[in-house]
Amino acid sequence: MALRRLKHGAGTALGRPRRWRYLELLPKRGIGAEIGVFRGEFTAHIIRVAQPRELHLIDGWWELYGERYPDWGAYTDHGRLETRAAFDEARRRTSGKPVTFHVGDDLSILPTFADLLFDWVYLDTSHDYEHTLSELEILDRKVSRIIMGDDWRQDPDADDVNSGVARAVRAFCERHSWNLVEPDLVFSQWAIARG
Repeated sequence: MALRRLKHGAGTALGRPRRWRYLELLPKRGIGAEIGVFRGEFTAHIIRVAQPRELHLIDGWWELYGERYPDWGAYTDHGRLETRAAFDEARRRTSGKPVTFHVGDDLSILPTFADLLFDWVYLDTSHDYEHTLSELEILDRKVSRIIMGDDWRQDPDADDVNSGVARAVRAFCERHSWNLVEPDLVFSQWAIARG
């Protein structure tokens, strides 16, 4: 984690683009979704860069985690961060924007959307191989152009908590007509485009 913070800080100090610059691959003024919103920090970048005409924000918040998040270190204030506080922060960050919030398990929420509704989706959830693959299988029917996300590991290590993302994306692309766009290895961003 310290190395990742160092990379982000060094990138900024050297004038290199931050991870949000990868969002420039997204089509402007489309219909999109962010899955895994948390406090909405990255949502603000998505809105600024992609300028969606409609954005669906999907996260489990209290439906999946109860009153407080598990102890994921400083990220969740060592288990003291309230899920409703994170949700409220995301709502404040998106106030006045064309967003709709969906609270619950994304694997249950995603099938409720019309097929090919989304021009793009940004995915940043469990990073578990099976869960990510299940998300991608649903998104194959819901997304017309681009799926992108966070926590790409070029050579996934089974001990890395995020190792499932790259493995799931590669397996999905082998089965379907999606092509991997060159990942941003500095900021661990990935994207796939419909072939």
